[in-house]
Amino acid sequence: MGQHAQSLTSHVTTRRGIDLGHQEAQRLIDELETLYAMSRSEWLAADPVASLLCAQLGYEDTAELEDALNGEFADFLAMLPTVDLDRRAPQPGAPVELYFRIHPEPPREQWACTRLEYKVEEPKQLWNVLLKSPYARVEIEALGLEICADGRKRTDTVWNYLSGAALDLGMHVQSNRGMTDDATDKTVAVIEGLAALRDVDEHWTMIVVDPSGMSRFTDMERVTVIENYVDIGSHVDRDDDEVEAKKPAEESSAPQEGGASAADEKVDDAPLASPSARAAAAPADEPSESHDAKE
Repeated sequence: MGQHAQSLTSHVTTRRGIDLGHQEAQRLIDELETLYAMSRSEWLAADPVASLLCAQLGYEDTAELEDALNGEFADFLAMLPTVDLDRRAPQPGAPVELYFRIHPEPPREQWACTRLEYKVEEPKQLWNVLLKSPYARVEIEALGLEICADGRKRTDTVWNYLSGAALDLGMHVQSNRGMTDDATDKTVAVIEGLAALRDVDEHWTMIVVDPSGMSRFTDMERVTVIENYVDIGSHVDRDDDEVEAKKPAEESSAPQEGGASAADEKVDDAPLASPSARAAAAPADEPSESHDAKE
């Protein structure tokens, strides 16, 4: 069953009609996971679940749901990195139906830290989808930027991760009029750098460090996976001498292909990361908000 499920997934993930980065797709994913958790079954038939989603989300029927998705519900399921598919008859002699299951979150004692390195070389790679677990952080070494773990799962395109970070940093600048000129210039430079990454003027790498090992991209073809990664945390609060002192210990214990974590962008020695760590650079009495940009 597992091998068949994998072949179904790899066949459909090449389709680009369905935009998993769209807000409505994220709403469907959240509701799908809720329904699956409530069912207490390992495998669920896809057609009845599609009907339940229509009732929950206000669609008249499955046809209207698929119109909103810009594709078939089966293709939508196949594009989700945490979903397995299988076609089988519910009973002997019955027509073959599509079934799916969602990978459960492993207990903490079974976590194995992974580091994903996604090298972006052409614009079409920006539409690859990253399912980020609530425990993962995203690092962009080219800008010294970190999108911190914020305790919530997110399924979005690489493009939207960049756009969301740029929007968040822009709102940080606008809402903090007391920022120094130097801090403002540094932040604006990062925003401009995020725009350049979306243009793919040069090759760059998105790094995902996940202590739970659950994060993954829909298309893993250009992703280097380092399993059992020894994570020493972000280098954002350590100076160059401290980072150099850490390297020998890391190199002796981590896989050879592993690298050091990227640093946060710093503003006046305060980490400035997007979206969840943006509050580190804001005044203590101002609440922090996170904004996800959808292009």
